[in-house]
Amino acid sequence: FLLTIIFFCIFYFAAGLQTGSSMMIFLDNKIHNGTFSFPFPASFFGMLYPLFVIILTPMANFAWDYLNKKGYQLTIYHKQFLVILIGGFGLFSLAMADFTDWILTFIILANLFFAAGELILTPSIFAFINNYSPKPIRTTLLGTWLLFAGAGGYLGGYYLSIINSLNNHVFKIKHFWFGFQFSLMGVFTLFIAFVYFKIIFKLPKPKILYHALK
Repeated sequence: FLLTIIFFCIFYFAAGLQTGSSMMIFLDNKIHNGTFSFPFPASFFGMLYPLFVIILTPMANFAWDYLNKKGYQLTIYHKQFLVILIGGFGLFSLAMADFTDWILTFIILANLFFAAGELILTPSIFAFINNYSPKPIRTTLLGTWLLFAGAGGYLGGYYLSIINSLNNHVFKIKHFWFGFQFSLMGVFTLFIAFVYFKIIFKLPKPKILYHALK
């Protein structure tokens, strides 16, 4: 059960970590061919993700406090489902950066989505493992979560290799290639969110699990 929760984190990180890989390649391509005029190199945009995490942190704290006061307490299941959705929306924002002339707008929006997902996911997973896992394996599960987060980065690269192979042999798309790959990744991520949504209703409540393990 705990590994199921941790496992689905992979799909968010496969989306979110595109900010440090394919997004940079996309922006570098746009800057060098003159499509996107910007005075700094593509690596400059690498600061957006952590910057938005810092900016959104107090807003996230306020939002959780407000929801708790109103009696709306989201479980780890709901938060993780929301995070996977956010990852899909972030990928579609990257796709729109290629399909439209509003490159900067959609790049900023994508990083906002990914930063919001990070703020929802990471504290929730740490708290969940700390509160609902057996003490002898608690640190092991934290390490496992970090392993799965790294696996998400690998999966993101694997996505791209599959899409590139499909394009070479089937689609043969030359224009809007980046938008095409981000769109396919976004569709797959939303599909995973739908699968996870179906699964969470079959998982036991954390409180029941906690007493079983205590």
